Amino acid sequence: MISAGSILQQSNPFESSIQQLLRLDGLKKASLEQEIKTFNDQKKTLDTIGSSFSSLQTILNEFSETSTTSFQPMKAESTTNAVKVISADGASLTGNFDITVDSVARRDTLTSVSFEQNGTSLAAQGSASFEISAGESDPVTISVDTTGRTDQEVLNALRDAVNEQFGDFVTASTIQVSDTGFALSLKSNETGSSNQISLQAVQGDAASLNLTRSVLPENLDARFTVDGISMTRSSNTIENAIEGVSFELINETESTQQLSIVRDTEKAMESMNSFVEAFNTLNSEIRKATRLNGETGDRGILQRERSIRNLSNTMRQSISLPVISMAGSGVQTLRDLGFSISQSGELSIRDTGKLEELLATSPDVVEDFFTADDGLVNNLKNGIERAFDGENNLIDLVKTGIDSRIDRTNSRIESEERFLVRREEQLRKEFTRLNQVIEQGQTQFNQVLNFQSFFLGQNF
Repeated sequence: MISAGSILQQSNPFESSIQQLLRLDGLKKASLEQEIKTFNDQKKTLDTIGSSFSSLQTILNEFSETSTTSFQPMKAESTTNAVKVISADGASLTGNFDITVDSVARRDTLTSVSFEQNGTSLAAQGSASFEISAGESDPVTISVDTTGRTDQEVLNALRDAVNEQFGDFVTASTIQVSDTGFALSLKSNETGSSNQISLQAVQGDAASLNLTRSVLPENLDARFTVDGISMTRSSNTIENAIEGVSFELINETESTQQLSIVRDTEKAMESMNSFVEAFNTLNSEIRKATRLNGETGDRGILQRERSIRNLSNTMRQSISLPVISMAGSGVQTLRDLGFSISQSGELSIRDTGKLEELLATSPDVVEDFFTADDGLVNNLKNGIERAFDGENNLIDLVKTGIDSRIDRTNSRIESEERFLVRREEQLRKEFTRLNQVIEQGQTQFNQVLNFQSFFLGQNF
């Protein structure tokens, strides 16, 4: 039987009606939660901008603190494979140096006589011991039990004991010198006579080892000349023979070779390109976050933060300032160096050849342009550093403002949540009363039907 109550329930189910109304009432809360997400995205964007600034700041500091390395780097070139250049970063002058290598530094090596693999001559006294040192190291006593062991087993035991107790200074090994013959080898870990191996208190079966060195101590050092000056080193890595240059001796030379120190223009250009990239990255991050397209309405997440938007203009103005102290040098602006700046503040090297030539022939001019008191580095730092560094800097102030908005919005969300709880209670009470009315109406409707049926004798 169709009833008024069933019709109403079909069109407005109790629970779904409540949920639909709550969803409508909750739209405001959802909007506030979206605001919180936007605020957090703004803070992340500020962190990204701050990170880009840190990258630029690092390069600017390198320009100021290690300007010679940045603008006037040197490299060394050798005419022979006998000398391998390691670094010329500390060199300040170009020049050529004549080098001969008479001998390279060697590791001190002691080798025993050969013993038969299954022989027992090293087990005659039941023990083998000796005191070993290398250079100025403290001596260490090596002792092994030789009882019942073959010669190879004794050699292996001595090898293992040396490596375990003195491996920081000497490497021991057993070497096969014939089909059945083996010997003990002791080799210093470092080269030169200052690291030669010394054996003392050789006792027991160790005396039979008869350890002898293959190279005399005086021949363990590297011997070479630089511009005719004889030099000796314990190591093949040479760091103080030529000021600011380190190189490695690989092998002896048959004739005089040349090591040349020249300007590393390629490395200097890498410094310039790194600066351009870091500058453009920061500028791009700022412009992207604060963009506003009047035609499409597209806007960046920080578009309303005018103080952040102004940083891009400040950056462009800072690097466009002429360096007054460079008057008369021919270089007072970035354009004079071959750079160009677009309307959006993007920096580029327009004339690579011009900049390379200046770095090769007048690197001090390029260096002064960047590092003078009124140079580009200070101009740029003065323009934007206060926005990122120090107490109450711009980025932190903007973040503080965002945090305040987050707190206020969270309070509004909590208020909305309390409202929705009360609203749900109210709706459930109202629907309960509505159901009661429906039930009462249904009862009255049924009574009318029964009354009609009684008098008319008809079933509805």
